[in-house]
Amino acid sequence: MDKARKKISRRAFVGWFISIGGSVILTSVFGLFYKIEELGQWLIRIVRGKVRHEFHTARDARKSFRAIRPWENPQMVINVSPNLDEGIRIIHWPHSKLFKCRYQVAEKNQQLLEIEDWRKALEEDKACFEKGKSGAILEQLALRELMVSGDDQLEFAGLDKGIEVLRRALSLKENKRSRRLVELIGRLISLTNEKNSDKAFQEFEDLRSTLKIPPVWVTKSNYTPWHTKTVERKHSRFRKKLQARILKVKEL
Repeated sequence: MDKARKKISRRAFVGWFISIGGSVILTSVFGLFYKIEELGQWLIRIVRGKVRHEFHTARDARKSFRAIRPWENPQMVINVSPNLDEGIRIIHWPHSKLFKCRYQVAEKNQQLLEIEDWRKALEEDKACFEKGKSGAILEQLALRELMVSGDDQLEFAGLDKGIEVLRRALSLKENKRSRRLVELIGRLISLTNEKNSDKAFQEFEDLRSTLKIPPVWVTKSNYTPWHTKTVERKHSRFRKKLQARILKVKEL
């Protein structure tokens, strides 16, 4: 009987020890996992905090960038910065009615240019208009060459000069797909050949071929009615629109 009790006591002790030990091990394991999970959440919070910080920093930078007053100057400006490649001089026209420039050339690198002298700057000073804005600038310069007269039947002068400026614009690679410029030069060609639509179309096609302008919507079949609407004198919507565009440019 005593031996049986001793065996039971030993077995009970061993069982108790194993239970306690197992509980401790399980508790440690669960605690370790909890610590790992807590550590992971802590790292996630740090990363999120950094991301938020970077996001807010970028947002604040954008706000301050928008808050900068746009660069405005009614005159053209040549960038003569020595940091540009040798021989390159870029012409800007930061007129508030044309562009909202979110940049500014340093004042020490600005050389004012009278609008009437832009040809001289391109040909003699080997300057070029700012890429991406050359089409819009040359369009305004072409319209400045035109003069309008009459009240009921509007007459236009300076068409050849306007066409020459638009040819210069379309000779630049970035403007060859500009539908606005192609349409305007086509309209001016029609106005120079009011009574002969075939001659106007041939001149337009020759110009397109010479300047290597991609095929456009104007074809032989639809050019005649398009030409008729362009040269119509009474109740001509195009003539009135062109007059409004010329007068608006003259105000710049």
